[in-house]
Amino acid sequence: MIIRHGVATKLVLYLFRNSNNKMNYESRLRREIDCTYLSLLFWARELKQRGFVEVISVSNRKYLSLTTKGEKVAQNLDNLKRLI
Repeated sequence: MIIRHGVATKLVLYLFRNSNNKMNYESRLRREIDCTYLSLLFWARELKQRGFVEVISVSNRKYLSLTTKGEKVAQNLDNLKRLI
């Protein structure tokens, strides 16, 4: 599922590579991975349902971070991307 969809892959890898910043704001993520806001929301919801991402709401802002499962998947994707 993730490998076939560029936005999902970019999102997971961006969160993995910027894991020192635990709170990644949705609007900033959209600009960084170069996708539409609706696309980001759709994939964030899909990844949350699969247990890869957690969404944290602080007032009107939503932040994304990887779960433990998401970190393992992202690490494997990163290794695969380096091999290719």
